[in-house]
This record gives sequence, structure tokens and C-alpha cells, in this order.
Amino acid sequence: MTILDHLRAIFGGRPVPYEAPVDLTPVPSSIDRRLLAEPSAGAVRACTSIDDLSAWIGHYDGYTREAALRRAAQLASPLLLPAIVERLNDWVPQVRVLAQEVLLGMLAPISNGEALRLLPVVQRLRQAGRADHSAWIASFERAVVEKVGMQTIIEGLLDPDVQIARACFKVVEAERLAPSEDVIARLLPATRDIVLARHAVEAIFRLAEPLRGPLFRRALASGFGMVRAIASKPLLAEENAENDALAIRMVTDSHNWVRLIASGYLKRRGIDSAAILAEGLRADGASSTTMRACLAGLAELGCTDQLELVRSLTSHPLARVQLSACLACLRLDPSCKDEIVRSVLRSPHRRVRRLALQMVREDGACLDTETGLCLMAEHDDMDMMFAFVKRESCALLELILQMEPRSRQDPSLRARLKQELTAWIDDSRKMYSKPTAAQRVLFQRDSTFEALATLLPTGDPQRLRRLKFELDNA
Repeated sequence: MTILDHLRAIFGGRPVPYEAPVDLTPVPSSIDRRLLAEPSAGAVRACTSIDDLSAWIGHYDGYTREAALRRAAQLASPLLLPAIVERLNDWVPQVRVLAQEVLLGMLAPISNGEALRLLPVVQRLRQAGRADHSAWIASFERAVVEKVGMQTIIEGLLDPDVQIARACFKVVEAERLAPSEDVIARLLPATRDIVLARHAVEAIFRLAEPLRGPLFRRALASGFGMVRAIASKPLLAEENAENDALAIRMVTDSHNWVRLIASGYLKRRGIDSAAILAEGLRADGASSTTMRACLAGLAELGCTDQLELVRSLTSHPLARVQLSACLACLRLDPSCKDEIVRSVLRSPHRRVRRLALQMVREDGACLDTETGLCLMAEHDDMDMMFAFVKRESCALLELILQMEPRSRQDPSLRARLKQELTAWIDDSRKMYSKPTAAQRVLFQRDSTFEALATLLPTGDPQRLRRLKFELDNA
């Protein structure tokens, strides 16, 4: 007797009714309930609501999605484009193909701008894994070209939206809408997209020899240093008087690779790059960009004979030049880092003073806490003072205590001290720095606890006890 015969004997030959389990899981409020409702076919076919139709295009039921897409094709509203685009890689092949057909059919009523904005979205289907969309993508791109015109696609290479610009570039290349040299000339130096600029300058190498030189020179005006570096190397491959002048100009470029390529050329030609850079620093009316490039160039070349000139610019009125001079000094003479860190803290520019923290933490500059805090206090730089003592728990607590009287008249400072003290107490178990003798005497005074206790909320006895414990055991 089979198992089926046993079951028939038990239930008298009657079929056992099947009851589907009831799903009692609550529907999250964030889910659009239109996605869970079962609309009738007639409701979808007669729908005029963009919101309802957009929701039904993303419905869990494939037949509903298919019906909603057909209705979307009839309405041809640009507002439905985002929902249609979501279905281009649908898991149901019939829905996927229908969505692609609907999108192609909607190119006619939408504007040229909307058509261009669809290009990058459609091209991302090349990375889709469900099917090979390449043939359909090519047909869509040709349809867009036919709609907006070749010139609009070519002008789109410089669209402010880099995604559109890159999509237009792919179409121009795939459909060969313009000669390569014309595309490169349009992109360089005008494009503000580093990806397209790199594509353009690297494409120059694939052109015939007579076309390369003018385009490489055109690329030298690009705003991207990497592009200028790529273009400068083939230009300086040949040594002649014309390239001497070009290298002299490029040795003061803001990009380090360009400077290194130019200085290497000048060295082969027996021309002193350091003298050119020093002259650039002394020139009247030199821009801050040029001065910073010259300072960086002298540091890269290790020109210790120009150290005095570089050091004289550490007090330049412009913050960027002053900062570049300090960094160049540090690179040319690392032994003077303790002197530089003190001069940096005397700068009126906060951007320059911030270098001191880097020098202490990363370059090993020696700056005792008392001196550092005094120099920072001259500029009332609270953020920097707290950052400076962040790793010294006892110095941080002492700074909070020193600032407490002043904070009584400064609500923002008092809020900052409350925040810092709360964090100090919470992290006190992780702190291992020992207080100095003077700090130990200061912490064990009753007045110290009383002053710090005013920074804690009265309803926080646990932190008060912790603070008292830490001060008594300092």
C-alpha cells in the first residue's frame, strides 16, 4: 500500500482541503499601499492619475505592470518617465521589452532636454546582468540623435551636467558624428570634466602625427594638471629653442608632474630651473599661484641654496603663499621644524596656524603645551587650543578650568566647555596621562571641583561622582 492509499483510507477518499496560511505581518507604513492593492484591468486602462499609474508600473504583479505600461504609452506624459525607466531591466522579459518599446515611443512628445537626460540612464543598462541590452541601447541612441540632431549631441559634450556630457561623448564616438580631432578640439581645454579631458588628451596619441602637436598645445591650457602633464611629455620629447621657452613657462606650473617634466627637460638642456623659480618669486606682480608653484618647485628640487629666499616669504601677507613657504622650508631643512612651528602659530591666518597641529602630530615638531596654548590664545583660537590638548587629558581639563570664568559671560563658550567636560568624564577610564605636580595641586583644590561642577547638569549625580573621584585621585 502506498502512502497515498494510507491517506485515502484515513480521510475516506475525500481530498484534503488546502488553506493558505494567513500572513499577519503588518504592512510597513513606508510602503505605498497602491503597490499591494490589486487594481482591475479596467481601472488601469482608464487611469488618468499620474501618481496611481506610476505606482502600478512598479506593482509586484507583472500583469499589472504590463497593463500600466500600455496605459503610460497612451498618456505619453513626461512625468511617467522615471517609473518607465525603472522597468527597463525588469525581471519579467515581457515587461522589460514593453518598457523599452514605450520609452522609444515617448521620444517624440518629450523635449530635447528630456531626451538628453535619458541618455545616461539608458547607457547604464550596459552593466545590467539580466539580458544583453546593447542592441536596444544602440537603437535608442540613434533615435535620440534623429530627434535632437547631430549638432545638439556634439554641443552636449560641454553640457554642465557631466553625466549628460559623458553620455553624448559615447554617442558621438559610437555613431561617428564628428572626426576625432574635432571632438578633441571641442573638449580641450573647455571641458570641466576630468574624465572627458583624460579621454580627449589620450585620444590625441591615436591620431596621425601631423595632427598631434597643435592639439597637445591646446591641451596645455586645460584646467586639469594631469591633462597638462600628459600633453607636455610628447611636446618636450624634442629639444629645440621653441621647446626651451615652453619648458621655462611650464616649470612654474601649479601641477607638480608638469613641473617635474619641465625641469627634467631643462636639465637636459643645461638650463638652471632653480634660477628660473627664484626669479619667479622675486618678480614684481607675481600671482600667488605662480609664487606657490615656485616655492613647491624649489622644495622638489632640493634647492637649499635658496633657503633664505624661501624663509623670507614665511611672513608674506597672503595666507596661501605663507603656507607654501612654511612647507617648503620644512622640506628643505627638516631640522628647523621646531622654529617653524612657533612662527606658524604667530601667523594672523588661521589656515597657516593649523599647520602647527600637523607638524606636531605627523612631523615630530617639539612644542610644549604651555607655549603652544599661549601662542594660540593670542589669536583666541579656541578650536585649535582644544584640538592641541585633545590627547593630553590633564592639559584638557586644565584648559576647561581656565576657560570657565570667562564662559560665564559667553553662552557659546560655556556650551562648548560643558560638551568637552562631559566627554572628558566619559573617557576618563581610558586616560593614562599623569598630571604634573602643579596640575595635581590644582585638581585637588575644593574650588576646582566646585567650578567644574557648575558645568554639569544637577540631575547627573553619576558624572559628578566620577569627576570627584578623578580629581581626588589625580
